[in-house]
Amino acid sequence: MDLNNDKVADINDDNLGRKEFANEITKQLLYYANHNSSGLTLSINGEWGSGKSTLLSFIKKIIEDKQDKRYKIIEFNPWIIYKEGNIKESFLIHFALSLKDTTSKSKAISKRVGNYIDAFQWVKYIHPLAGDIQSGLKNITDLLSKNESITKIKTDIEALLKESNKKIFILIDDIDRLTRSEIVELFQIISLVADFSNVFYLIAYDKEIVANAINNQYKDKGFDYLEKIVQIDYPVPPIKKETLNKLFFDSLDDLSKELKFKYDKIVLKSLWDYHGMNEYFTSLRDYKRYFNSLKFRLPIIHNDINVNDFIAFEAIRIFDNVGYNAFYLYYSSSLRRRNMPEGILKPEEINKLNQPTQDILKAIFPKSSLYAIRSDVNDKRIYDPQFFERYFSLLRNESDISESDFKEFIKRPESRNNILQSATKYNRLKDLLNRLEDESMSKHFSQYDFNIITILITFFNNNPKEFQEYSTQASNAIISLLCNANNKQEYIKSFFLTFKSPDSFPSLVHIYLFHYIRLFKKDNRLFINRYPEFDNYYKNNFEQIIGWFIPHFNNSFQSMLRDKVYVNECPFIVYLYLINYSQLFNSEYIRAFESLKVDRAFILFVIKQLITLDKNSELDRVEFQFIPDILPEQIRYDFINVVRQIVLIEVDNITAAYIKGFLKAVDSGAIK
Repeated sequence: MDLNNDKVADINDDNLGRKEFANEITKQLLYYANHNSSGLTLSINGEWGSGKSTLLSFIKKIIEDKQDKRYKIIEFNPWIIYKEGNIKESFLIHFALSLKDTTSKSKAISKRVGNYIDAFQWVKYIHPLAGDIQSGLKNITDLLSKNESITKIKTDIEALLKESNKKIFILIDDIDRLTRSEIVELFQIISLVADFSNVFYLIAYDKEIVANAINNQYKDKGFDYLEKIVQIDYPVPPIKKETLNKLFFDSLDDLSKELKFKYDKIVLKSLWDYHGMNEYFTSLRDYKRYFNSLKFRLPIIHNDINVNDFIAFEAIRIFDNVGYNAFYLYYSSSLRRRNMPEGILKPEEINKLNQPTQDILKAIFPKSSLYAIRSDVNDKRIYDPQFFERYFSLLRNESDISESDFKEFIKRPESRNNILQSATKYNRLKDLLNRLEDESMSKHFSQYDFNIITILITFFNNNPKEFQEYSTQASNAIISLLCNANNKQEYIKSFFLTFKSPDSFPSLVHIYLFHYIRLFKKDNRLFINRYPEFDNYYKNNFEQIIGWFIPHFNNSFQSMLRDKVYVNECPFIVYLYLINYSQLFNSEYIRAFESLKVDRAFILFVIKQLITLDKNSELDRVEFQFIPDILPEQIRYDFINVVRQIVLIEVDNITAAYIKGFLKAVDSGAIK
């Protein structure tokens, strides 16, 4: 069914079950017309969008299919075909022109209607669409006798209509769109001006709207007035619930084929049947309004959101816009504050919304707290902070990797390096790494290969500035990829074996990962519970891995000292860690640290890793200790003494602030 048309052109396209009702009305109308010459007015009464126009089109088609030469159908849409402030003239002109090109008797009727128009002494019709009407009547009205009475002309029209035996059916639609005064004028035409014999009116309207318009002129007698004019009233029967359900999903299926998107019918049907979504759709106009919007908005964003969530939220946006905006403000502000310890949807906020909106939200949003609402990497759910804004802006965040780029990165090894470069250029690298970290990767990309990990390590070794900025995200992504692969045991072993070969990889990323593994293992965080295979391999092969790792670390650390390029705290922390296993490596590490004690750049670098200053350059917090169980006491003592000996007036203000903050932490016992 084409929801873009007010009328269903093909009577066989009867998705709403209106054909039988249209047949019944037509049967009664034709029976009356065939056995009577006095006029009749029938009405199809229904709310805006209930299918009145469809019924009129069906009735017209049924009458036309009779192929009875007596039957003449005239469609009059006063909302389109009339001169403002002069519906009477517009109607009579349209009536006359509809008859003048048929039989001679019809032409005679048309001519007398022209006289009728002139007798009323109305201003000539000048509507731009009616040039043919004006020229068609010019000759007629020129021949009229100005002295004929209106009554005489109307009587002649009546006689001609009876003599012709024509049965004229006038179908009038869109009455609801007229102003109050125009509605009153139209019913005056039907009841007084054009109440001709053998003329039968079939009007479609919302009775309540029309009665209220007439009330304004007839002192609250609108319904009584209509009862005098309309002999038979046919209320539009409500559309069956099962018909509405079928219409929605048939229309959605058609749209999904047209726009080439997929949706989960089982999930959406649950929202429709059990969680309030169907309550928003009560008329054909609702469907048309909804699907017109969906057809415009969904193509822009369907690759970057969860289609089911969008379809449901679009219903809220259209039919409960106040609730839609209120929820957006509540949820977006909660995301900024991370203020949902008791669950995502707080009852006191949700209960302010109307019931269908409440039901949809409760079905879509999980009951867990905000800290556990990351969705599956491929699902892009509306409640996920990473995707929430997309549903409202219809745009990906500029810092989000596109779905096409993400999928290409997974599936096409030859594209990976280019996508990494592009993500870096457009500030989307963080989002790409976060997506790679997601544990659900294995559900959707079972064939991703170890090359992803080698590409990431090589990329960050070649781009140390990006690694400095995204070291945590990069490490999370690499380890998550290792542990979520289908062949995870093989991948984990391959990763650790890279420490064995001196020319396997540059070691910057390995150093950080080694620190990252050790740090989280020591604190009993992340890996033990989240990635047991990784942790077990590390523990079971610890001394061997340390032995493989040392040559890498030695080269990288010595290079860092030589070039005075300190990327982040991890080489220093790893160095402190390895001192505890001094039997495994050369004493040059101790000598190296001795040389560092006089290197102010290194001292400042270490201090910045240990403490954080507030906006007033005062000590804010201690990030971590000097690790007393690892760093020998003499080295800690020497380091602190070197810092104390720095003359503050010889360094810049920022350096001086860090030194004072560090010494304050030492003196207070915060750093030991």
